[in-house]
Amino acid sequence: MRIVVTGCAGFIGSSLCKHLLNNGKKVVGIDNFLCGFKENMEGFINDRMFEFHELNLNDKRIADIIQKDDIVIHLAAISSLPRNQENPYFSYENNVSSMANLLEVSRFKGVKYVIFSSTSAIYENNDIFPLHENDDTKPNLLYSLGKKHCEELVKSFHDIYGLPYTTLRFFNVYGPNQDSKRTNPPLVPYLIDCYSNNIIPVLHSDGNQKRDYIFVDDILALFDILLEKDTALNTEVNLCSGKVVSVKEIVELIKKSFNSNIEPLYRNPELLWEKSNVLWEGNYIFSKERMKEEVIKYCIGSTAKAKELLNWETKIPLEEGIRKICMGYLSNI
Repeated sequence: MRIVVTGCAGFIGSSLCKHLLNNGKKVVGIDNFLCGFKENMEGFINDRMFEFHELNLNDKRIADIIQKDDIVIHLAAISSLPRNQENPYFSYENNVSSMANLLEVSRFKGVKYVIFSSTSAIYENNDIFPLHENDDTKPNLLYSLGKKHCEELVKSFHDIYGLPYTTLRFFNVYGPNQDSKRTNPPLVPYLIDCYSNNIIPVLHSDGNQKRDYIFVDDILALFDILLEKDTALNTEVNLCSGKVVSVKEIVELIKKSFNSNIEPLYRNPELLWEKSNVLWEGNYIFSKERMKEEVIKYCIGSTAKAKELLNWETKIPLEEGIRKICMGYLSNI
């Protein structure tokens, strides 16, 4: 059995490839390095069980790579919220159009099934918690809207053609090798990068915002289950901890790991994307109130469906996950 992993040079993709290869799986990786980094693959790029293709998923040559009975794990996406918002065509070309092409190739070739990585961001305008898979969703930011369209595409290919699928709604995944280089990086790698270099973090909030975080190793354990069981076929599943933690709590954990007394600078959340050259120009500009809503939103997911269908739940508490990442940084200093 071959496992095709798109976005294999990204944070989750590279972690998954390494994990699968360590478990003796044959892995075919695809990435175009729009978001991924070659250094993320250094530990397995020369593994005899790994086959790599540098390719955009809209490329017709995808049909020469995917084979009958492959399992396709689709992780590739432009995930940066401002990057999507600044360029709608670029966003939909790489997140939605590429999904349609991958699904068409997959159904034509006869893959075993497709595992699609969606996001908790599709719940961005929901206000009843915890968030359940059968909740109505009405996202309006381009990244989350595109992900919802991809979910609908996956379901369409199942309803019309019978292509089996599982859609995973990832909440706030964190772990080693997470991207801290982009203009607006995720919170955890940004803080670790700052504290490891004695830099004052600049946070666009008051620090009291709470969200649901999940360590990448718990995600890898979920994929092991999915590859063995078919109990979550043709449905959507939240990947979350069912617990919330505040920005301030994460800051304190990372400060403690680096024995630091540096306090973050908290700024107006409306200024988060102030460096954008696009969103604040033109006759109609991005709503600062919408920016504020995105920053301060609360997020916690229901774990009931994952437990029921897959007997899966997170095992690594935030304190342990943060400690693991920080120890990795400290050991390289």
